Amino acid sequence: MPDAASTSRRGRPPRVDRDRIIAAARRLDPDSITMQAVADALGVDRKTVHYHVRSRDELLALVAADAFASELAAAAAPDDDASWEGALRGFARIIHDVSLVAPLSHGIQFEPNPQDLQAILPAERAVRALLDAGLDADRISAVLRTAAIIGIGYARDETMERRHGTTVQRDGMRDYFASGDEEHTSFEALRTMTAAETWSSAAAAFDLALDLLVVGVRGLLPDTARTPAEAG
Repeated sequence: MPDAASTSRRGRPPRVDRDRIIAAARRLDPDSITMQAVADALGVDRKTVHYHVRSRDELLALVAADAFASELAAAAAPDDDASWEGALRGFARIIHDVSLVAPLSHGIQFEPNPQDLQAILPAERAVRALLDAGLDADRISAVLRTAAIIGIGYARDETMERRHGTTVQRDGMRDYFASGDEEHTSFEALRTMTAAETWSSAAAAFDLALDLLVVGVRGLLPDTARTPAEAG
């Protein structure tokens, strides 16, 4: 009589498992990932893929999580002796760089693989440095969330710029406010900003955002953790 384990495996397609499905999907262009495309890549029918993955949404989530985890694990971590500023900037930059190469990961909750804890070392080092600087755990959590949001958000903007050009957002706003409609006359400040000849790229704006984050965190530190000039 077959045991329960063998009974539960009865009918499972032997050629495919979830890992192979994810690997096949990652080799496809993100916009072309479908259950049928993955089935074709593996040389099986779509029902076989559905046996392991319920829907395209689940498949995209699995691909995004896998891409994010693998890219994060491969990214260079800050040095052990990095200051809190260096560790925090390093964490945000790694999140940013990983999000550029794994754009499907936007909006996906990252769950580290216990077998590859290298992926969360940048966060560990940033937290350690901020604790050593005197920041409390609750504020550190908020700071890291802010750093991650900055990294992911500007990676999204850079991706859009690569597709549509650096000034696509500015141009759209400028055209809107330059339309001459009477309702737009009260937005003089925005019209002035969008009419400027120069416009920072998303990459440059990301650097400025990191500077602003560091300045903000510095203001949260106890006086003993600041230089005399900063504390004064």
